[in-house]
Amino acid sequence: MTRASDWLLARGRLGRLPYAIGVFGTVAVAGGIILGGVLTFYSFSNRYSHNAFEDIWILLVLLPALYLLSVLVIRRLHDMNCVGWHSAWIGFMTVVGVLSGGGFWSILALLMHGFLMVNPGRPEANRFGPAP
Repeated sequence: MTRASDWLLARGRLGRLPYAIGVFGTVAVAGGIILGGVLTFYSFSNRYSHNAFEDIWILLVLLPALYLLSVLVIRRLHDMNCVGWHSAWIGFMTVVGVLSGGGFWSILALLMHGFLMVNPGRPEANRFGPAP
């Protein structure tokens, strides 16, 4: 039985469907909160001035979302019997892609997340736990 606290820990294994739901849900919720905050700060402030509160708001939403995505990637890699340290490469591609505004790194990160969504895990138990 999966507990709610398991989604915050980088232990165990995670199947393809829960991974896909977790990734899409995290991106949708974080994107919606960031977009709502940006629109709120944009409409209540001068359009041509830089607002530090907007940057803090985005950072406060982005950091937990990146942590949750990292946990999802690590648990998905565990399901494929790979060590979680490989998530650093996917995280690097994702962060560089976001900071650069798209392009090569974003496409590469999306391809890696797509690979994790379609690649089946090991059907037998491995060193990270029983099959999900």
